[in-house]
Amino acid sequence: MSWILKKVQVNIPFNMLWDSYIELFTKNRLNPEIGLDAISLKQFSFDDFKNIAQRLHKQNLTITLHAPFIDLSPGSADPDVMNLTRYRFKQVLKLIPIFKPKTVICHAGYDWKRYGYLKEEWVEKSLHTWSWLGSRVADEGG
Repeated sequence: MSWILKKVQVNIPFNMLWDSYIELFTKNRLNPEIGLDAISLKQFSFDDFKNIAQRLHKQNLTITLHAPFIDLSPGSADPDVMNLTRYRFKQVLKLIPIFKPKTVICHAGYDWKRYGYLKEEWVEKSLHTWSWLGSRVADEGG
């Protein structure tokens, strides 16, 4: 059974990992897919993230990061929403060197009910966002 644990990622919001699950993950050698949301990115310090990353690395666990997605839109026509989306992604980028994730999971955020009438524009802007993010993730070592 332990062989399968090496191949599986277990999703856990960062605040839950910090509050009560870090011991469970390290003791049982569970590979975390760490969910990062706006609240965690605001509430926790860089040192808090670093502390958790070091504990996971000490156990040689495979880490993946799940970027925030609630209320974000990488193809938004609203410049303020686009700026917030990039800001949240920049916060994740700062964590890549300490977590050294195997992957960074992102949601496209496209909703045909909201963006269907401007699909081409949304997709074009979204492609710029993903190209920017992809190159930055690579630059940070992810």
